[in-house]
Amino acid sequence: MQQSERRDDMSPNNRLVVYQQEDGDMIVGIIPGSMEECDRMGFSQSVEFCTIGMGRGRSPRTIHALRNLMAAMDEDNRDYPIAGPRNNDAMT
Repeated sequence: MQQSERRDDMSPNNRLVVYQQEDGDMIVGIIPGSMEECDRMGFSQSVEFCTIGMGRGRSPRTIHALRNLMAAMDEDNRDYPIAGPRNNDAMT
């Protein structure tokens, strides 16, 4: 599974995460900065968009845009890093 993550501009802890699963499906999640926030908010919220195939996918343009978003996030992280604590367990 591929993953791109970007901290938000206003908080050192909150993150946007985009996953591309092996089958091409895309998952977008917003992760609060701490496990206490995850517990209080009921963990992270996420949405999944499926690839076309097996009759499931209905958002091909959205899938394409999310792939582009992953690339943009990776480039921003490289060129304009935002420091802050990291919590790798948030959406695993």
